[in-house]
Parts: sequence; structure tokens; C-alpha cells
Amino acid sequence: DNNFVRSELLKIIKNEHKTGLSYNFNNSVSLHIRCSDFKMLGWDTSNEWFLYVMDELRKKLGSDIKFKIFSDGSDQELDLILKQKNTERVRFGSALADLLALSNSRILVGSASSTFSMWASYLGRMPTIWPEKGLRQILHYEQPNNEVEAPIGSTFPDQFIANCKRSIKS
Repeated sequence: DNNFVRSELLKIIKNEHKTGLSYNFNNSVSLHIRCSDFKMLGWDTSNEWFLYVMDELRKKLGSDIKFKIFSDGSDQELDLILKQKNTERVRFGSALADLLALSNSRILVGSASSTFSMWASYLGRMPTIWPEKGLRQILHYEQPNNEVEAPIGSTFPDQFIANCKRSIKS
């Protein structure tokens, strides 16, 4: 029912929250890096994991791939990630606008146990990468090869990479 939920959501929200829907995500991967309360509780996903995933995706999808960073963290907390080639932080003015923009991403890298990441994946149906034990529930029943959990040091399944390549080009 994700199409129904998405269309009903778009009917009831103000236009100011739709600003990210027209953003061009071609040839890019979006990372949702949850910090703030997750850091305080010790639930945050390490920057090292995000850097590992970025490196693996560059190897599989090409070194010219771009990375769009969505986060509630400070630039200092994200320093190592923001210094990476072809990486930029994006914001669309509200959490809802960011969530909708994330849902239009071509590929999503989510934070462990983040319902914000999960909503973006559910609404967008894009290939999604989760940290090990970071996916709270399966979201892509209709296409199980569209989401993976990836511990540092693992490789992405071939079918998942094929899905990513198709998504990047669409």
C-alpha cells in the first residue's frame, strides 16, 4: 500500500514541505545519518560504516557517483563523510521535506533502527542498505533483493548491485 500512503500523504501536506520532490537525484546515493538522540542512547550508526558503504558503492557503481547527506548531526560530527569526493549535505527546510526528498532517492543508505530511514525506504521503494542488525522489519516484500544488511567487510549481493544500477539510471 505504499503508493496509496504516499499519494494520501502528498494530498494533506503543505506545498512548502514538497520542495525536495523535484530535486535531481540522478547518479547519486542518499545517506540518512541519524545522530542527536541516537548518539546519546548509543544507537547511532558509526561514521566508519557509512564510509565503508560509500567506498563499496564507488567500486561497484563508479567513482563518479555522488553522495547526498541527510542528517540531524553537525558538520563537525559528519566531517569525515562530508570531506569525501562528490559528497554534499542537503536540506529542504523541514523534517517532512527531507523525508519526502529521501523517498525520491535512487539508492538509500539508512541508519540502524531509524524509522525516518524506514519511512523513506517504504515510500520510495529504492534499493536500501542497512547496517548489520539495523533493519527493524522487512520493507520490500515484493522485491526482497532490494534491501540488504551489510556489516563492514561484507560485499553486496550481485542482484542488489544490479538493482542499484537500474535505479541510478531511471
